[in-house]
Amino acid sequence: MKSCLQPFLLSVGLVCLLGVGPARAADPDTAALATMVSVQTVNFGSAQAPGGGAWGEVDVELSIKPVGSRQWADRVKVTLAIAYSVDEGGKTSVKSYRATAEAVSLEAGGSPHFRFYLPPEVIKEYKLKDTADYYGIEITVGGVKLPPTKKNASSKLDTPDKLSHLLASGTENNGILLPQSLSPFAHDTNKSAPSFVRAEGAAGGAAASAE
Repeated sequence: MKSCLQPFLLSVGLVCLLGVGPARAADPDTAALATMVSVQTVNFGSAQAPGGGAWGEVDVELSIKPVGSRQWADRVKVTLAIAYSVDEGGKTSVKSYRATAEAVSLEAGGSPHFRFYLPPEVIKEYKLKDTADYYGIEITVGGVKLPPTKKNASSKLDTPDKLSHLLASGTENNGILLPQSLSPFAHDTNKSAPSFVRAEGAAGGAAASAE
């Protein structure tokens, strides 16, 4: 797993130098969806797997509100990116990870949880802290990307461009951070979750439900 310190810090540095351009006005449908679906809380913790081992857990709780007559938000996709500063032989580097989970549909009035897990081997190898140094969340509803709010990112990611750069990082570690549906906690009745679209759903037309 290679360090992404230089490209990550370089991109953040460029953002600081160049600043952020003016925001575009959202179209009416995007504005309505952004009102309907939003991040409520982000919690970091640890979870003991049934077969042993403490996995790092990131619990992203959404808020789903009705908008007019609309009571359902279809194909809600949550992409989470996290990054940790680690010490490797006396040198500081950054390890970043990302994963995506897509719910079939979410009903207004609910507060669904999208949980993501880091394997215990990664936590032990890099001595990762309980909470990531950076985190960022992107939400799409029916293929429409929603504009981020302050709750979509850690305080250090204080501009949309910084959030975008984090969400684009971690490709060298793809498949390590797992959505709940692909983790040992997929059927944990104490961790309720919506029904998720399978990654191969476009080809096979199947969907899986995580308790």
